[in-house]
Amino acid sequence: MEGKLIHGYEYGAMNRLSKSWNGRGGESLYIYNGLGQRMGRSINGREEDYLLDLTKPYHNLMGIYKGEECSQRFYLDGTAAAMEEVSKGKKPSGRTAFSGLHYYLQDELGSPLRVSGFRAKESAVAERNYYLTYGYDEFGNDLGEELEEAGIPNPYDGQGMEQPLGYTGYRYDEGSGTYFAQAREYLAGNGMFGAKDVLKGKGTIPETLNRYKYCFCNPLTIIDKNGMDGYYFYDPEMYSGLDSEGEEYTLDVEKIRDMDIAYLEEEYHTTIHAVAMDPTTNPNYTTFEEAWNEMNDSEEIEVVVILTHSNDNHFVTDSKINDDNKRVTTATVKREGIDQLEEKDINTLYLFGCNMGLTDRTGKDNNSLASQFYANGHMAGINEIIASDGSICHGYAGELRTLYVIPGSYHEKNEEIDGFKRYTYQNGALQVEEIDIRTYWTNLSDKGYSDSEEICSGKGKKMEKGKEKK
Repeated sequence: MEGKLIHGYEYGAMNRLSKSWNGRGGESLYIYNGLGQRMGRSINGREEDYLLDLTKPYHNLMGIYKGEECSQRFYLDGTAAAMEEVSKGKKPSGRTAFSGLHYYLQDELGSPLRVSGFRAKESAVAERNYYLTYGYDEFGNDLGEELEEAGIPNPYDGQGMEQPLGYTGYRYDEGSGTYFAQAREYLAGNGMFGAKDVLKGKGTIPETLNRYKYCFCNPLTIIDKNGMDGYYFYDPEMYSGLDSEGEEYTLDVEKIRDMDIAYLEEEYHTTIHAVAMDPTTNPNYTTFEEAWNEMNDSEEIEVVVILTHSNDNHFVTDSKINDDNKRVTTATVKREGIDQLEEKDINTLYLFGCNMGLTDRTGKDNNSLASQFYANGHMAGINEIIASDGSICHGYAGELRTLYVIPGSYHEKNEEIDGFKRYTYQNGALQVEEIDIRTYWTNLSDKGYSDSEEICSGKGKKMEKGKEKK
């Protein structure tokens, strides 16, 4: 009915939901710790407390206590794997809960579809449905409620009645009708967060300017666990104009970008922001330094990719095509310039420019752009850096990416190269190991690993890496 109260909300000074109420007279109060994590709630005077794994920023609920006793324990493996029901018997919904472990069956987004070990209110023996069952629409609305409104029998259980985990693994609060998404409440009814993001949007990434929108209205491929994002920096002129032999490049850098971002968003289940390092393509872009510093690191950034031309001393951050139809570098970040970038907490940084992980063959230590990120402990918040010892061959073979390393101008003829390498900074020391990039970037073709002549020139001297040879 128009004008009928459905839910009311009250927020505290830290932008956290502190109180909610509904039209049925229900009232809930919420308690948080200093990290902003919800530690408990009071529902119409009935209190419950939460035991959390403080080492995890999300999916960290370990137990629910009512009074001195733990009523439910949770076992997590990235998402919820099982729940232990400490006390068996009738539940408020009329279901019977068996004591012991209850196992979760989830969809690709981490939303529970089935929870084992619950007997139905009716016809349990005949139908053998000893489990809870849940349904959601694209944005997390309860499908059962939608079916009931349409006059269709509802086969689903109500969210939050027997166990708290719902859409994408968020905790569902039946009192407020919202999902607890760590920093904010998510309202599935309108596909928006209930509070504004405390961080302002970035002009270089226009889609971040709406600070309420959930996953850029793309909930089938992106989830927002705790605000972690990814970034993809690329030079749109990377394969434009003529090469050194006067021939047109044939690779499409936008196709490479789109393939990579689609893979990363599916792999990491997060939003990947494309940042074109060119003010013509991206009017909000000024310098790489500014774009890097603007990355949202309120939480750890999941993944960052830098796709550009480079050598052992600098990487290209802007270029243009001159009157002779040749690409000309107009801006770079040099080795010493890396020290001027703001420190960021990043899980994985991929440096997809040639020789950015060049192995030192002169006897000097840590002589690469990749190692410079860790110089003197700078950027120690980056968990790992992936870079190459040699020239990188980029391309595509059907629906798969081609990505591998060949010797470049810094290598002697027939000299063995290290390929891709993994850099880490542990206990104040740089650690480097050779890796097979296909174990990290799993949508890659094997093309080029048995015969690198297929796409790139063998010595890497010729500028043929922008061509896709048949």
